[in-house]
Amino acid sequence: ANATATGLENDRAILVAEDLLVRPPWVPPLPGFRGVELVVPRGMAFGSGEHASTQAALLLLHQVWTPVASFCDVGTGSGILALYAATRGCPRIEACDIEEPAVLAARELLPRAEVVLGGPEALPFAADFVVANMTGTELGACLPSILAAWNRRGPLVLSGMRPHEVAGIEARLPGRDRKS
Repeated sequence: ANATATGLENDRAILVAEDLLVRPPWVPPLPGFRGVELVVPRGMAFGSGEHASTQAALLLLHQVWTPVASFCDVGTGSGILALYAATRGCPRIEACDIEEPAVLAARELLPRAEVVLGGPEALPFAADFVVANMTGTELGACLPSILAAWNRRGPLVLSGMRPHEVAGIEARLPGRDRKS
């Protein structure tokens, strides 16, 4: 009906926390916003900030953030979670995804990061802080490789699970402080 519609007209800035904002580059900054702002182009890769699991992962990263030397994003999608680490000053970032469009999007968003096509077993080093935002089935399938990519100097954030999947993943984790 509307030949001039682009599909981008309803895009908006997403306030994840009072001081954490995600927006695509074609949406103007919020006037007066002071905090961490992530500018992520919405494209074919998952992770524009609109999905609840992405917001939950960002919120937890924001709450537990501590400066680290290295950060790893397993199942990176668009690279939004790795972008958070880069924005916070993390000097060494790596990410992986099994979908080529996601890897290309993350490489474009984070040109200084090491972004590989494949699962966590393809990552070049173990990182201080590791995040994986995936379904419980996906997390369960690659949990040993996720744990191998984590050197345990910083947090491990696993998100994207449905409530009934959490206990099964938690039972497979090494004893650490856990936040649900």
